[in-house]
Amino acid sequence: MTDERILTVLNVDDYPAALYATSRVLRQAGFRVVEATTGAEALARAADCPDLIILDVNLPDVDGFEVARRIKGDPQTSAIPVLQMSAAYRDPEHRAQGLEGGADAYLAQPVEPRELLATVRALLRVREAESVLRQSEERLRVLASAVADVVWTTDAGGRITEDLPQWRALTGQTADEVRGWGWLDAIHPDDRVRTRSLWEDALRRHGTYDVEYRLRMRDGGFRTFTARGVPVVEHSGEIREWVGLCVDVEDRRRAEDRQRFLSDAGAVLAASLEEALMPAQLAAIAVPLLADSFALDMVEGVPAVDGPPPLPPALDEALRGGKPVQLAGAAAEALGVRSYLAAPVMARGEVLGALRVATGPSGRTLGPADADAVEELSRRVALAVDNARLYKAALAASETKSEFLATMSHELRTPMNAILGYADLLDAEVAGPLTRGQREQLGRIGASARHLLQLIDEILTFSRIEAGRERVSLERFDLGALLRDTAALVDPLASAKALRFPLEVREEPVWMVSDPGKVRQILLNLLSNAFKFTDAGEVRLGLDVEDDHATLRVTDTGIGIAPEQQGRVFDAFWQVEQSSTRRAGGTGLGLSVTRHLAEMLGGEVKLDSRVGSGSTFAVRLPLYLPVQDGAAS
Repeated sequence: MTDERILTVLNVDDYPAALYATSRVLRQAGFRVVEATTGAEALARAADCPDLIILDVNLPDVDGFEVARRIKGDPQTSAIPVLQMSAAYRDPEHRAQGLEGGADAYLAQPVEPRELLATVRALLRVREAESVLRQSEERLRVLASAVADVVWTTDAGGRITEDLPQWRALTGQTADEVRGWGWLDAIHPDDRVRTRSLWEDALRRHGTYDVEYRLRMRDGGFRTFTARGVPVVEHSGEIREWVGLCVDVEDRRRAEDRQRFLSDAGAVLAASLEEALMPAQLAAIAVPLLADSFALDMVEGVPAVDGPPPLPPALDEALRGGKPVQLAGAAAEALGVRSYLAAPVMARGEVLGALRVATGPSGRTLGPADADAVEELSRRVALAVDNARLYKAALAASETKSEFLATMSHELRTPMNAILGYADLLDAEVAGPLTRGQREQLGRIGASARHLLQLIDEILTFSRIEAGRERVSLERFDLGALLRDTAALVDPLASAKALRFPLEVREEPVWMVSDPGKVRQILLNLLSNAFKFTDAGEVRLGLDVEDDHATLRVTDTGIGIAPEQQGRVFDAFWQVEQSSTRRAGGTGLGLSVTRHLAEMLGGEVKLDSRVGSGSTFAVRLPLYLPVQDGAAS
């Protein structure tokens, strides 16, 4: 016995002595015995499902062969082992008749108790093994059903030979339509050749079959499935059959596609400040990841790309009122599509436009998760459009400001030049001799006017740069000579503060093709800045030439710049001394203009500074600047 419970044996025999002898042997071996003396009684007691039936062939009402056939023909009792025994029917023909009728074993009486028990136990072991096998198969079936939508089998040649009710329930195909290779007819036409090719390849290789395809559903739509099949191989190495699973991955694929679409769309929207480009950029991503057609319609300013058909007036009015619209079934089919989604694009409480998507050729149907994705995209589009418009407005305001600054600077230069001109005439005593005091006052007027003119020039240059109107005028010139001339211009600044002003420039020419006016402006800005913040020590101007680049260096022993401030020194209007009582004046544009001019000439500006030890500004420029768009050569 294989478990602790007492097994029940139904013993059927109309001969009392034989019935008693068999039951006695079984009871002594630990079995529970139920007895019957007729075929009818045997069939009635078999309904209680004993663990085994011992059946005499020669019964008074129904012979044992017929009883065995009925027991095996009833699904409720078919798994019960039947041991037939007979003293009258002992020849091989009767044995064969019994076994063919459904008996699991046949013994001729009289039989030795040991042989009887051995046969009974063998039959029970077989039954237990079959029960374990059935349970295992049932577990596998339940497991397969839990992880797969379709469990399928084919013959060794890959042909469907058994009914696949799960497949039929999904596709609407009949059993005959599925049989053989007919299941391929339910595969999407664009996936059919690839699916068959992979299946045939697996059959040739006797290897695993893996494929993903779109399967036509009963309603005519398509859903994405993955299929996997493996061969069942006999001990001989021959394939007996193929078994496999089909799993619906449509929702997972759609979720992945939606996430990828939102990620890609977000990257496009984050990088784009051109509102006019957004519809085409988004459409290129949305189709086919999200839908079969896509359109972004704006109330003003942006033409829509080709997309889903327009909505009926009532629904369009709802959309314009800020309400999303979702259509399916007959309502969508009336527009010539399978499903339809539209969401308003709203910013600051205003409807800027609408985002519309639809499906048709793919057979997909847009669901609630797709609606969520479309509404999320509409929010991102609204933010991007709002940012693009704000950016455009900011550019326009900046351009207006630059134009205003340029105009005002020009208007201020005219009277300032007149002031300087008249001051020069007075200094030349054209209007009569000057006293010493008058000449000193006149010098102050001239110095202040020239300082103001320098500030105006900085503002004018900055406004031209900011508006993109500053141009490069290329010439061939001696860079060393330009440095010497510039040093001579600012030498009075060194003398006024009693500062040393060494010049480290070699005598031989350093030929350069660039804009000499802008190079001079860079030097003047850096030198005037150095003299402004240096009260003792020196300001040094140097030139290094290496390969095809020149480096201009202006080094001072001034106040220096703190590390946390060095990242801002090239910002427009920023100054080292920010208080209203600062010692040095200026607009805060000099270094910003310097950086922009250096970049226009293909170079860069670097700063090395320590508080209390001074600063070094190094400007690295190419010796030969190629002709650029808008440059005069």
